[in-house]
Amino acid sequence: MKKLISLALAVLLCIGSLLLFSCSNKPKPNPLTDFEYGYREEYGGMSITKYIGTSKSIVFPEEIDGQPVKIIGGYLLDDGEMRPLIESVVIPDTVEVIALSTFSGCKNLLSVDFGKGVREIQDFAFAECTALKKILLPPKLEKIGAGAFYGCSSATELFIPQTVTTWGASFTRGAFGACTSLKKITIEEGLETLGFWCEFVLASSLEEIEIPASVKKIGSQLFVGCTSLTKVVFRGNAPIVESGLDLSNVFGYEDFKEDLVIYYDPATEGWDTVEWRGRYRME
Repeated sequence: MKKLISLALAVLLCIGSLLLFSCSNKPKPNPLTDFEYGYREEYGGMSITKYIGTSKSIVFPEEIDGQPVKIIGGYLLDDGEMRPLIESVVIPDTVEVIALSTFSGCKNLLSVDFGKGVREIQDFAFAECTALKKILLPPKLEKIGAGAFYGCSSATELFIPQTVTTWGASFTRGAFGACTSLKKITIEEGLETLGFWCEFVLASSLEEIEIPASVKKIGSQLFVGCTSLTKVVFRGNAPIVESGLDLSNVFGYEDFKEDLVIYYDPATEGWDTVEWRGRYRME
């Protein structure tokens, strides 16, 4: 009996230590004096409207005055002084919206922890964050705005969750356009619509991409200017190209894409009538 009690106490001690370690590793929010904020009735929570602190790392609070923080406002860094100095951002799980141009031009921003609750990233929210290394979008994201990560020229990796349903429209400023170091794009199985228009334009380091069977629609001019792209693998039926000026121009015009090969399973459907058939090499 004494051995059983000792064993149980040891297990409880280990669990307690793990919980303590986990809690201690959770980043501490910046003091509330670093922010200006207000209640937004339509969202049922707080909007952080301005950052007035001096730390290069911003950890947003989960709640203020007992109310959950729901929005990171677009005028957060409008004074301009801290914008080029910010190096890291941690967003709590309570936040659902990152507003227009919030972190655009944060040229020294290295990392962003999006948390688990963000549903909308608005236009140009992280545009021209030229030091950002990875773009790992949050698991509940539904809307991504035009140019949201345009010009994030150091980002090498991108993860797109299956939950994204709405893409912003911009002819020259796709959501991930001019991400010139982008090498790896992971698209979660379950995503049905990939892009609207020019989402990956000028991603000149991208060499290959795999598009899961769940994707039913893709945008026009999606990969124009991806000059290193040589391999595209479709796992399902031919997707519908539903937007843009030229529905057959998804990967760039053929004279720019001589080395591109599009692979598909002949057992799947729609490839005989796909909009770009005859423009690119297909196997």
